Amino acid sequence: KGTLVGVVPADKYTDGLVLHYTFDGDTLSGSTLADLAGNNDGTLSGAVPTIGIVGQAMEFGGGDIVDIPNGWGSGVDFTEISGATWVYPTSTSGTKGLLEGRGSDFHWEITSGDWRVRLADYNITSATTASPVNEWSHIAFTYNRSTGRFKYYVNGTEVYSATGESGTNAFFASGNTQLGDSNFG
Repeated sequence: KGTLVGVVPADKYTDGLVLHYTFDGDTLSGSTLADLAGNNDGTLSGAVPTIGIVGQAMEFGGGDIVDIPNGWGSGVDFTEISGATWVYPTSTSGTKGLLEGRGSDFHWEITSGDWRVRLADYNITSATTASPVNEWSHIAFTYNRSTGRFKYYVNGTEVYSATGESGTNAFFASGNTQLGDSNFG
């Protein structure tokens, strides 16, 4: 019996990484949240640091956001896209935005207690696994725009898989993008 420890070279971890916010104290300066993947520092509006499951987290109330600079995804090939985060919902009512791309029609959110991702006018999924309340969950998705293949994971378990429409729309090419809040209420 023993422990297996894997080490991933830093260049493999960041290869293709476009945004990376940790919310830890050393990445916060006033209302600026440092992007560890590049030059897309976010601007805090109302969100406040709190204790997270790994390091710090941000607590978002109604209207609280981290604004990501316009055009941050311009020139990036989003043929394959993935996202991962820890969340701690305190309610299942309404819509809670995780990552919203206004003007680009990308929405990653919890809607009436269900996980949902909508990508570039393709209503790819509304996962039917309910989000637990008052506990941490790790959520992630992958999407291949060439094949239309979409997968959604909660706490490492695949909870939804589908092949939807494929397309060539550029995600996040224009319009502002934000963490928190929601276009839908």
